[in-house]
Amino acid sequence: MAALEILVVTTRQSRHWIVPKGWPIKRLTPSKSAAREAFEEAGVRGKIGARAIGNFTYKKTARQTDAEQNRPQYADPISCPVLAVGAQAYLGDAVSRQLAQVARDVRGAVIPASGHNIALENPAALAQAYLEFFADR
Repeated sequence: MAALEILVVTTRQSRHWIVPKGWPIKRLTPSKSAAREAFEEAGVRGKIGARAIGNFTYKKTARQTDAEQNRPQYADPISCPVLAVGAQAYLGDAVSRQLAQVARDVRGAVIPASGHNIALENPAALAQAYLEFFADR
């Protein structure tokens, strides 16, 4: 039996040690989702056990100063056309709803069969969304 190893990486800004994490990805087992996140966040590949050794929860909060700094943007919405792209398994149409608060002309696209990394998971559908958006402009 191989020794247990746990991958930790540092965050870009705060340089805190974290475990790579992410949202579950549709059609992938939890262990395969973990493997994908480890590769996307840290560029590593390895053997992922099928059985979890534990779990944790955390609350990700926006900084109050960020919200206060962005508030003036609501008074002067973005006037150029905006393509808001969400993934079917990650954010979905929430991206277009959020951008509609700060832009006048928002077109939403939810890319099917995609999660955290749309360009790798469904590049053809993403390219089609771009082509349709720019064809109408």
